Amino acid sequence: MTRYTFDSQNSTDISQLMYEGLLSDTVERINVSHGDETLKQYVFVDSWNKSPTSDTARGEICFQLRVGVTDSLNFSLGVPQGLTSVTDAILFPFYFPYLEDVTYQTNTAANGLLPRLVSNGGAPTTFSQSAFNGVLSLEITELSQQAFSGRKASRFHYPIQAWTEVAGSTARNARAVKGCETLHFNTPIHALNSLTLIFRNPDSRVKLPKDVFYSGNDLVLKRQAAGTFVEIHATAHNLVAGDRIYFEGINSDVSGRPVVNNYLCNSNGLLVGSSGITASVSFRLNPDVDISAFVGVGEIFTSTTQIRMFVAKNRIIIPMQFVTQK
Repeated sequence: MTRYTFDSQNSTDISQLMYEGLLSDTVERINVSHGDETLKQYVFVDSWNKSPTSDTARGEICFQLRVGVTDSLNFSLGVPQGLTSVTDAILFPFYFPYLEDVTYQTNTAANGLLPRLVSNGGAPTTFSQSAFNGVLSLEITELSQQAFSGRKASRFHYPIQAWTEVAGSTARNARAVKGCETLHFNTPIHALNSLTLIFRNPDSRVKLPKDVFYSGNDLVLKRQAAGTFVEIHATAHNLVAGDRIYFEGINSDVSGRPVVNNYLCNSNGLLVGSSGITASVSFRLNPDVDISAFVGVGEIFTSTTQIRMFVAKNRIIIPMQFVTQK
């Protein structure tokens, strides 16, 4: 990759390079202004790498940053160099899951938690978390108080518009409202060692659907209580038949197990089956996987390492660019 240095006060340098065809999408440009060099670094914010302590029920996903490559086992995002003296943060278009609807409630009598609630004009099953035509807001808490000031004492760094590109799609497109993609900090951010993203609607925190499940926490693989197939217990899953899931970390050297382990962890993922789904509790696969050769009825499908299950339709992928002073 060719690197060019130019004086930001002298447009002749830039126009001459453009005329000569030397500046293109493949050319990295380093701006030099009054002797201060800046570096552009990219971060691929992927919710599948978030910390398990992230409070997704309150719209939060958090990450550690590390110099080098992304380390999914330690829930960290890779950056080429450390993010110090950050002057700009740029948000590119990204993918965002459909938010689970809020339950419509009625109540026959006051009970100390709710007043008496009576349907007036029909009883919808649910209503949307996003009542403002897909408008959301995104706060990155480490980017300080240099932000928009919202209602209810909230702050945010990007107003977001989400929309559906293709009917029936399992994810939505989202981007910062035009003109708000780049944040410039009058006072550079001293150092970024972590990223904590909070999504609102745009005033209150939204509930994000779960996209990663962990054994020992909210995930158990076991054999059916009355059958031969693997049954997956995932707390508060929102899966339906045909959804795509992925497994990582299924390990055991028990005779016959490696073939099944490899199949469950294959890179193409697995489909949720139409039979055996219990809402928010458990489901089976399509095709069903027979584990009767090495797992007893109702017993847990064990692993020597933590098992992680990823849900494709709930994944959030956000490319970002940070401009730092060198």
